[in-house]
Amino acid sequence: MSFNDFSYFNLYPTMRIAYIIFSILLFSSGVSSQFRFRHITVNEGLSQNSVHAIFQDREGFLWFGTQDGLNRFDGISFKVFKHSNEDSTTISDNYILAITEDRNNNLWIATRNGANRFDKTTEIFHRYYFPEMYEYEFHQTIQEIIVDNDGNIVMILPNGLYSFSPQDNFSSPSLLYPFRKKHEGVKVVHDSRSNFWMISADGIFCIRRNQKEIFYSFEKPIQGGGSLALRDSSLWIAQEEKLMTFSLSSRTFRQFPLHNQEKKVIQSLYVDSQQRLWVTTERKVIVLTEISYSNFQQTILQRNEGDKFGLNDEVVQCIREDRAGLFWFGTMHGGVNVYDPLQSQFKTIDESMLKTLPTVWAICEDSRKIFWFGTSSGLVKATRKDTSRLVTSYPSIKDAFTSFEIVPLNNASTQISTIVEDDEHQLWLGIRGNGVLRYDVEKKTSQHFLHSENDTNSLANNSILSTRKMSNGDILICTFNGISIFDRKKNSFRNIYLRKYDSSIVNYCIDVYEGKDSTMWISTTTGMARYDVKNNSMKIFQHKDNIKQGLSYNIVTSFFEDDKNQLWIATLGSGLNLYNGQNDTFEYFSSVQGLANDVVYGMCADKNNNVWLSTNEGISRFNTGTKTFTNFGIEEGLQFKEFGLNSFFQNANGEIFFGGVGGVVAFHSDSISENRFVPPIVLSDLKINYTSLGRTSSSLISGSHTIPKEIHLSYLEKTLTLEFVALNFRNSQKNKYQYKLEGFDDNWISPEQNLRVAHYTSLPSGEFTFVVKAANNSGVWNNDGLKIKIIVFPPFWLSWWFLSMMSVFVLGTVVISVRSYSHKKLRRKLQELETQQKIQTERERISRDLHDNVGSQLVNIISGLDIANRFSETSKEKTKSLLSSLQEDARTSMSLLRQTIWALKTNALTLEQFSDELENYVQKQCSYHEEIVFHFGRNFSHSIILSPIQVLNLFRITQEAVTNTFKYAKAKNIFLSLTISENNQLTLSIKDDGVGLQESGNDSFAGNGMMNMERRAKELSGEFQCVNENGVLIEVRIPV
Repeated sequence: MSFNDFSYFNLYPTMRIAYIIFSILLFSSGVSSQFRFRHITVNEGLSQNSVHAIFQDREGFLWFGTQDGLNRFDGISFKVFKHSNEDSTTISDNYILAITEDRNNNLWIATRNGANRFDKTTEIFHRYYFPEMYEYEFHQTIQEIIVDNDGNIVMILPNGLYSFSPQDNFSSPSLLYPFRKKHEGVKVVHDSRSNFWMISADGIFCIRRNQKEIFYSFEKPIQGGGSLALRDSSLWIAQEEKLMTFSLSSRTFRQFPLHNQEKKVIQSLYVDSQQRLWVTTERKVIVLTEISYSNFQQTILQRNEGDKFGLNDEVVQCIREDRAGLFWFGTMHGGVNVYDPLQSQFKTIDESMLKTLPTVWAICEDSRKIFWFGTSSGLVKATRKDTSRLVTSYPSIKDAFTSFEIVPLNNASTQISTIVEDDEHQLWLGIRGNGVLRYDVEKKTSQHFLHSENDTNSLANNSILSTRKMSNGDILICTFNGISIFDRKKNSFRNIYLRKYDSSIVNYCIDVYEGKDSTMWISTTTGMARYDVKNNSMKIFQHKDNIKQGLSYNIVTSFFEDDKNQLWIATLGSGLNLYNGQNDTFEYFSSVQGLANDVVYGMCADKNNNVWLSTNEGISRFNTGTKTFTNFGIEEGLQFKEFGLNSFFQNANGEIFFGGVGGVVAFHSDSISENRFVPPIVLSDLKINYTSLGRTSSSLISGSHTIPKEIHLSYLEKTLTLEFVALNFRNSQKNKYQYKLEGFDDNWISPEQNLRVAHYTSLPSGEFTFVVKAANNSGVWNNDGLKIKIIVFPPFWLSWWFLSMMSVFVLGTVVISVRSYSHKKLRRKLQELETQQKIQTERERISRDLHDNVGSQLVNIISGLDIANRFSETSKEKTKSLLSSLQEDARTSMSLLRQTIWALKTNALTLEQFSDELENYVQKQCSYHEEIVFHFGRNFSHSIILSPIQVLNLFRITQEAVTNTFKYAKAKNIFLSLTISENNQLTLSIKDDGVGLQESGNDSFAGNGMMNMERRAKELSGEFQCVNENGVLIEVRIPV
């Protein structure tokens, strides 16, 4: 389409008149605004520097279409998708032309060779080609791709409009509207009513539901490319270097007088959320902002080789605004340029305006609204354009001034360290190392004050650090050697030397602040002082390590007293201090609490109880109510971040100025907005057993890879790594994160800013919920966060069905075993009870028989022998001896009988009890045989219980052996011992040193007695042994 001769204007006079009126109403201004750009190129990970398409999907990712691949950007890193000849599921071509997204969250990518539908869940590309393309077309170039209100995908190709319908799952394209053969340069836009507006060689027309309506016909067919944008009720049309508007209501054309003197071809048009029109040409970007109806301001952005924050390429191919209000520029050779409107809140008066060295040490706005800047190379005067308007309200602060000029100062060095205006509208200039100048602005003359050793009323020192005007109009001057106060009435100086009041403080004064209660606060390099003017007294405050609530640092730079009479103190190494006048204590606020840097050069306060601090790392805002910091650095719009000592100023309008190594930063505190965008949170990578899921349609996840709903893990998948990111592209490095695996982690985990990874190993089986919260660079939190359900399945042997089955099996086995064991135990118990009953019955029977029969007979014998002994008259001596012997035998038999009865009646004895009874028994028997010595021994480390059968049989064996020894062995010693071996075997040993079995002549013992003892030992499942050598040894060994 060519508008070179504007022939159609000649045919329609009304259009010519409209154009003239429009041109008169139009307000245009060629402004080089302070737009700051961040550059993202191949150095930051972009696959290629030529960017044709930019798109932000619903999840919040940014997608860049380059000439060498599709790039996904999360604010920190890139993920690049490229074509592969060996993989049909990759993108069809690396040359990307357009990107959009359908209702199912699939991306549609137009390339040089066909279209692609990208499934973000599986990361698989589905390719689409167009068979109706001309045979000679090697590349199936798609010019534009649009999603209409019905969810259809509409693509603009050189031969027509093609449509993909979600009804048939986008199976194949249908030709929606054909173009004339060999036609090129058709541009299409889509409105909110599903209308497609097109401009072609024939004219401007609209397609409504496949019905074409001609809005305007060109008298002559036009050729060539162009751009199209829909703004309000007008179409904006770019044709070569010209910009036109077409009113859809009046159906009239008019040319827009664009500032395009170079007549460079317009590349693209873009309408942002504020209805500003961005026009890109081959040399610059022009922003059209409507001030009032049909009145537009034009802001021009161009590449400047010397501007590191400007555009880095002349040609901008596309522009896109993201949801947070950032603008992304795709360039021809410079990658992506990012413009953040919030960075324009801080204005900079730089070296190019000051026309001197850029370091600014002093700032002052006088009563005439003229600005004065003290620099390293002199005094600069800046005259304002409009004193009724805020300096910082201009898009470019340079436009707030009509001129900047260097003021010549005679007889003075160039470095101006401080500036203050007195009541006579004269400026007091502190000269570094060269005293003070009183400069008459009207007469442009100056009076020079210097220190004189011979004059006590002269300046205290020639090195000046600050000047302040007192409430009475006198001028305070801080020097390297005390404070000088200029008395206007006497036209002389009065000096205050701090060491006069306290030798612990130096006279090196940095600044002085006049308090509300007629006190002066003085800052030095060795602490601070409170000077009582009325009483001429001084109190010193210094940092000492042993004082916890003392001054935090001795080098104090400035003071500020708020409306609550709280004194705030800035230090040159320990941040901010708050002084409590009631108890002379201090509260500290430093980098530990969030201050950008602990070196504070200057301090101003706004009406909202905020204290603004200049530091070595930018500017910090301290909220005195919440006692929290917000920091502003290069990323937030500052062009430099290192400031100068006492180089600050606040005017009556509340505008704040901080001077530093790069000039002056100016802003109004009310205009500083924070990033209120709540960042969405996604997974940038998901690894299982250290392997990224990548492009697999894994059954392990439910949902997309970036926002999965569930993750399923088997017991073999031991490790889980989740990399997450908050999609806040405004200073992403300052995003903060917290994560927690509910059901596993007890507390929230706050990783370092660059460690956006959660790693878990050997999770137990069960259900967990992984939750991530994130905050943007201004501390605005997404507390809803990203929530992912994680299910860890147990091995089959720990699954519920297997455990249930095993539980039933084990329970059945236990029941059967317990039942069987109980039956066996019951039978054994019954058998034992039956045996014990039989034994008990037998005991009672034997005891009864012995007692009733043998016992009674023995009693009769004893009684008879007693009578015989008493009434015998013949052979009295012999009879008496015999009867005594019989009597003794009878008593012995009775004693033995009682021992037997005891053994029979005993139920059970411990081994200790049994050994004691045996010892007592043998000992008693030996008492009747004085010629025999009894020896007893026992050797066992633990006690055991002997059954009644064991007690009875062992006792009988002992009785048998001991009785034989007493009667027949003729022994002098008898030995008895009880021993338990390591294998729990009880040994009973009975030995004498008598004549042995043969010589004793006791055949009865060698026969029946020996057999009885052996039988009893076998009854106890034991062993019996008799050794006839050097006497007789009887040994019985039984298990216990």
